[in-house]
Amino acid sequence: MRNDWRKSTPLRARSRGGHEVGWASYQGVRQWVDSTSAAGVPKVTGIVSFDAHFDLRQPAPDTSSCISFRQVAEHCQQADQPFKYAYIGIAETNSTRALIDVATACQVAYTTDLNSTNEAMLPLLWNFLNDVDYLYVTICLDVLPAAIAPV
Repeated sequence: MRNDWRKSTPLRARSRGGHEVGWASYQGVRQWVDSTSAAGVPKVTGIVSFDAHFDLRQPAPDTSSCISFRQVAEHCQQADQPFKYAYIGIAETNSTRALIDVATACQVAYTTDLNSTNEAMLPLLWNFLNDVDYLYVTICLDVLPAAIAPV
């Protein structure tokens, strides 16, 4: 495991905003990681999104809020950094073939909403955590069952 999470990684939490601030939030996380890392020792930041749809749409002149992690993927590619991204709860009915293809090309790990059990999620998350030094978690309310989602 790259990092013993219980001993060496301080918990930093922030709660506000939505998909429209995902790119800016990632830039802040990356800036903090880079400023606290030893020179020449790259640190891998992984993103886990609890979300019913992939936020990997192609940016357009009138961009939507669902492009933030596509921007992160493009940034990582340009900066020669690994793009480590996982989704929990993807609703296949909300995902176009194009978005699934982008997720596959970017090697995004994910579980579907119908397969988001402990048996499916825990191995995915443990394997994911083995490859990252820092973790950025996002939660989109559309991943919650309607019966318990806030109104």
